[in-house]
Amino acid sequence: MAKKSKSKTGAASGGSSEGVHQETYGPYLIKAGKLGNVFLARAFPEAASRSRGLIAEARGDSAEAAVEKLKSLIETQKEERIAKRRQDTRTGTAIPSEAEYDDALDQISLSRSQISMLKALATSAEDGLTPRQLANAAGYASASAAERNLRKASDGLARYLDIDSSAEGTASLVCLPASPGNVEADTSLDTWVMHLELRQALENRY
Repeated sequence: MAKKSKSKTGAASGGSSEGVHQETYGPYLIKAGKLGNVFLARAFPEAASRSRGLIAEARGDSAEAAVEKLKSLIETQKEERIAKRRQDTRTGTAIPSEAEYDDALDQISLSRSQISMLKALATSAEDGLTPRQLANAAGYASASAAERNLRKASDGLARYLDIDSSAEGTASLVCLPASPGNVEADTSLDTWVMHLELRQALENRY
């Protein structure tokens, strides 16, 4: 279930006296109020998005009812996305679709160095890169620093997409070792290959 945060009600825009209810729900900002004779609730990305604005909307007999219907719709959409995710056969990690990665990249904050590593991994395609090559691509002094910051990028994707990757201990939503036997071993000399879905989402970016 998506996490909730504080909600508030303020003066409505457009001259309505009913007020506008706002609250965050997972990665979304929900706005609800009376539009004409209809109570309407709409969900938007909580942060400014380059890809799309309105995520979903619902109507109800009151603003509260519209919000509850909208949350139910969001959860249904989430379940449908989860059902379509590819499962990595070696680790069991759920790999998001290209569209999910695209939305997440619009919302999460990445440093220049993290973007440099993502671009380098995407360009390397199936050949992949070692941690040392990733460090060189992003200007890090050590391979361990590159791995640590790539893991932070992966964690950001996981949080937005509501995927628990804490047990992986790797940048599992960005890439995985090319050698199956090294998934749980020392990967300092391994070659890391970016997921195809993420490579596709990065094609027209940066």
